[in-house]
Amino acid sequence: MNDESWRSSIEVLIEQAHEKAEQYAGDQESLASLIADIHDIKVRLADAWEYASSLLIEVMGENPEVVSGNKMIEKKVGAPRKSWRHNELADEVAKRIMASSIDMDTGEVMKSTEQMMLEMLSYGAVSYWRVKNLSKIGLVADEYCDVGEPKTSLVVRNMGVAFSQEEQSPEE
Repeated sequence: MNDESWRSSIEVLIEQAHEKAEQYAGDQESLASLIADIHDIKVRLADAWEYASSLLIEVMGENPEVVSGNKMIEKKVGAPRKSWRHNELADEVAKRIMASSIDMDTGEVMKSTEQMMLEMLSYGAVSYWRVKNLSKIGLVADEYCDVGEPKTSLVVRNMGVAFSQEEQSPEE
């Protein structure tokens, strides 16, 4: 099968799935069956993505990106971060925000408490910390959590928009 024919076949199947969903609207059992089928296909497609990605990553070697048509495929390396010591890190971020809010010449506090608290949100969110922002204030996120094995994944960019099989982690 050439590159265009396999892609066209998949696009036809996707269109058929849309048509079936519309046809089954209001029919719980039929829709549930369709969803189960789509889920199985999604899992198999994700497996194909992982396999092809691992082959491309290996072939790319040290090359950080490759261009294919109008798409750029970039290698990204990131490790999962777990067991965050949130209180310790939040305390350190708060101290640095407070320190950066003081005019060194006059000793005047230039930001209100509310402004400093809102600034805290640029470094962390409800369930994760923003690693790049933390590094901007001299904090190494890895010192506040357990870091797992690094994983390399691919990001496919098209006209300035990033697409990837896995959702990009907010901490990247």
